Amino acid sequence: MLSIQEREGRLVFTFSGRLDTAECLQFDERVASAAEAASQPVVFDLGGVDYVASLFLRICVRTAKGVGFERFTLENVNPSIRKVLKIAGLDGPLSLE
Repeated sequence: MLSIQEREGRLVFTFSGRLDTAECLQFDERVASAAEAASQPVVFDLGGVDYVASLFLRICVRTAKGVGFERFTLENVNPSIRKVLKIAGLDGPLSLE
């Protein structure tokens, strides 16, 4: 599940549930077009997420490259997803809060 809204000068993508490959394919283009059009920093809020597939990691990297790594943040990352990001080597390039 995905909702997109402007909040406090940032474009916030709020994800929930399992972000498996099938789910990611459903929102991939929507995320790409909204992030590409964004003039403000982009935030992926993962507070309601309990699983991420490798496709979601690619979406994160693509979005960060598109808007600039300094303007992209992952928020509310739970410990298991933080571990996946670390194993993938993305805990350094991506800002995690």
